[in-house]
Amino acid sequence: MKSVLKKTGTSFPKYAGVMVFNGLLLLLLFILMKTRTCDQFRENLIEYKNPVHGKEAYIYKDVSFSYGFIYQEAADMIELRLATASSAMQPLCRAALKDKAGQCVQSWDVHDWHSEKKTYDNEITAELELDSAVLYGGQKYVIEITAPEVTDENSVCIKRLSLCRTINNYFGAVACLILFISANLWWFNADKSVEKWAPGVLIGAGLIMLIIMSPSSQPNENNHYNATLKLSNLLLGRQILNETEGEYECRPGQHYNYNSTFVEMIKHFWDSGEIDREEVFIHRYSFDIEQPISYLAPAIGMTVGRLLGCNYFQTYTLARLFHFIAFVIMICFAIRLMPFNKELILLIALMPMSMQQATSLSYDAVVNGMAIIYFAYLLRIIHEGKDFSVKNVLICTLLPGTFGPVKIVYCILALLVFMIPAKQFRVFRDRMLKCFSVLFITAFILMLTRYTDIASRVDGSIFGEVNPYYDMAFILKHPLMFSGIIARTLRNSVWTYLEEAVGSRLANYSIIIPLWWIRIYLLVLLIHAVFRDEKVLPDIKQRAIMLGTSALLFLSIMVTMALTYTPSDVGSIIGVQGRYFIPFFAPVLYCMSANKIPLKINRKYFTALIWFVYLGVIFEVMSQIVY
Repeated sequence: MKSVLKKTGTSFPKYAGVMVFNGLLLLLLFILMKTRTCDQFRENLIEYKNPVHGKEAYIYKDVSFSYGFIYQEAADMIELRLATASSAMQPLCRAALKDKAGQCVQSWDVHDWHSEKKTYDNEITAELELDSAVLYGGQKYVIEITAPEVTDENSVCIKRLSLCRTINNYFGAVACLILFISANLWWFNADKSVEKWAPGVLIGAGLIMLIIMSPSSQPNENNHYNATLKLSNLLLGRQILNETEGEYECRPGQHYNYNSTFVEMIKHFWDSGEIDREEVFIHRYSFDIEQPISYLAPAIGMTVGRLLGCNYFQTYTLARLFHFIAFVIMICFAIRLMPFNKELILLIALMPMSMQQATSLSYDAVVNGMAIIYFAYLLRIIHEGKDFSVKNVLICTLLPGTFGPVKIVYCILALLVFMIPAKQFRVFRDRMLKCFSVLFITAFILMLTRYTDIASRVDGSIFGEVNPYYDMAFILKHPLMFSGIIARTLRNSVWTYLEEAVGSRLANYSIIIPLWWIRIYLLVLLIHAVFRDEKVLPDIKQRAIMLGTSALLFLSIMVTMALTYTPSDVGSIIGVQGRYFIPFFAPVLYCMSANKIPLKINRKYFTALIWFVYLGVIFEVMSQIVY
């Protein structure tokens, strides 16, 4: 045994380590299967949806609701959605299934509202399982719903009633399989350089998010889809960019991991595309593509799908795959550029929120990837210690000039160029000339591409309309008052922003990930940021520039959200989401580097925790399907 330990260089043999690793993953899998069962999908065979002809159905006291249907043998559940006037109400409701003779064949009580699936605070979706032994296919049945203890003032509304067929959820199982394969491949390669195993880890995590997050579930995804489709039309040489075949009309599902979307994918994903060139759909809501580079990768994927005659879901998946592949390429390139602490860059890219955006059509993936490349390139220049040449100036201008106009505030990251020490310039004048050239050219590119948008925010109008939000005039006139608004917002929400940036709320807040998973991931990030093996550390000036730039960017995001989303009569800034702060995670975490605190535990064991986090994310997402 001693000879084996000596050869492996570890405290226990490598094969024992992977067995323990897989054993712990399997243990967590068993615990999650007992506590967070993945939801099954439901295909609606017959559906009653309220309101009908503008009249809603309510139940109270002796007033009941009845609905007749023909039973289909494939059905195994009735889905009942109820709503009350207040989330504090938890009335007892009863449902009875009667045959054509009026005899009750099954009954259910809906009383524990906390245990039922919630869509909104005042709504529940009850699952009424059908007993096929007492039901006969083709026979007519009537379901009667009552609320005997409810008064007419607090009546219960029947929102929806569906006869459903349960479909097994294989999406979660496939995601778990990909996780175990990716985790084991990583374990056996983790002792090699990060460049060798980073692509496999990124692809594994991305495929997981691609599978468990349904199309259009990400923030503003419908707008991003329409912008991608618009650019795809341009690539196809279409003259009318807002016009496309009806097959590719964006389907509903924005912001939610909808059961109906998964069911449609299961039923129709492998169908051949039946493209009717005569059936034309014109976008009702156009979404500008002022920065086509942000949609170029998904547009190429969508164009490929359309040229091959793929159906909607196949084309959408190709667009998401191409977008994700572009993100993986950007992160792998950034890792190659990064002279040290490469794993920190990878961990930022692997955050569930980063992966969600990368596997959608959102331009966030381009902003995050390009911002990380820019930071890594600056550190490469500093590490090499060579003179800051004209070539470096052009590259440092190109990067923020590419991702900055996508979201205007991120042009501020161009200020990081001042991290480059004075010794890499000939004289002080040379330093000022080159650094300010980066800023001025970036600003010039910004003005060329986003002048209209910038002007509208400055003069307080939006496309000629009266602006209901805060404007620059108010901010400049009342700086202290506005500072108090920002301080109040930070006091109430700063930790929420940090947790959201990692991924505590996916699908635009509709999927809640427990905070212990998020804090485990934050711990891994912190350990990789603080404890470093390299002797090269940022000096005081460089830390000040990184923190100052990040603080200025944070402030600019708050101001932007005040100008675009916050009504002028609201005392705190609203609309801010944690994902907006991902682009400056790298400089902030790099500032925490220290070499006086020894880390005697192999970093590999901390990195392994991300697989446990992703296993938790799979079950949380799959247990919060919206019906």
